[in-house]
Amino acid sequence: MIWCCQTKECHWVFIGSAREQVCPECGKRSLLPATREQRKSFVREQTALLRPKTS
Repeated sequence: MIWCCQTKECHWVFIGSAREQVCPECGKRSLLPATREQRKSFVREQTALLRPKTS
């Protein structure tokens, strides 16, 4: 599942299990499932990291 931290300063989006208790970035407990837009953005960013760099 893709989660999003709901604290004002963080908004970290990450993959985690349904048992996630804290944000891995800031350590707060304000987590909600990521919205559709957050999930799409997360997948785009992760996919871009996997693409080989061309010269």
